[in-house]
Amino acid sequence: MRKISQLLLEGMLRQDISYTELEKKTSIPKSTLQRYFTEKTNKIPIDSVEKICEALDLNTPEVLGWVPSPSITPDETRLLRAWRGADESARQHALIILESSQVEPKKEQNA
Repeated sequence: MRKISQLLLEGMLRQDISYTELEKKTSIPKSTLQRYFTEKTNKIPIDSVEKICEALDLNTPEVLGWVPSPSITPDETRLLRAWRGADESARQHALIILESSQVEPKKEQNA
């Protein structure tokens, strides 16, 4: 539980969000959030972890320790969430923009 609480707290600090703001985003009472983040409870329900992770832009399976944490940046996480929420037309536009801005890797020169 300690690692989950720590990861959630780090996410909260990184987002610079207050308990009151997080309460509004998650509908989880402020006092309950404080117990979760200060480890004053032995269990955090998975649905609460999911709500908190969504509000803090954290990856739920990583926070729960179900998958190893890949080296994905916060921007990459935001892009993935936007992709998942986009319709097919928006995805096609995004691909066009991203593919047109790719930088070609430098080719090694033979000495």
